Amino acid sequence: MMILIYTGLTKDVQLSEKIITAGISALGGFGLGYGVGRKNQ
Repeated sequence: MMILIYTGLTKDVQLSEKIITAGISALGGFGLGYGVGRKNQ
């Protein structure tokens, strides 16, 4: 949410794209690790 506000105020699109990509990657990695961990139990 704060990223969208920052982008709206500064018009810095490239930085927001990098942050969103990093966030999605982190969530995907967490989900994958969680799924593998649950499968091994």
